Amino acid sequence: MKKRGLRRIAEPLIALIDELGLILLLLAIALYYLVSRGILTIVEAAIVFGGIMLFVVFLVYRVAITYSRDIAVGKEALKGKRAIVIEDLQPEGKVLLEGEIWRARSIDKSRIPSGERVYVVDVEDLTLIVARR
Repeated sequence: MKKRGLRRIAEPLIALIDELGLILLLLAIALYYLVSRGILTIVEAAIVFGGIMLFVVFLVYRVAITYSRDIAVGKEALKGKRAIVIEDLQPEGKVLLEGEIWRARSIDKSRIPSGERVYVVDVEDLTLIVARR
């Protein structure tokens, strides 16, 4: 997993684990109370606690998977993508990005000839800011 992805999921996961830890502590106290009153046996309490623990582990795993996915929509999803210049950038022109033609501008205002590969650095309105690889 990339470091960027790890940093992105660390804070929400720590917060989730913190909250779930508190809930499990309260559950353990409630189960202890039920066992001490004779309402549940120790085996039944262990089965209940184990089942809930499995659910918690599954929940943390699914949250980690969700947060580690790359952004799929918006201008953030375009950053870092590769495009091909189809109209000379001097400094503005057109590029082909994932089958769509976009207006683009070179980041350093230099001329980039048609046919060259570039990557998206930023998006301003509907104009891609691109740089050479």
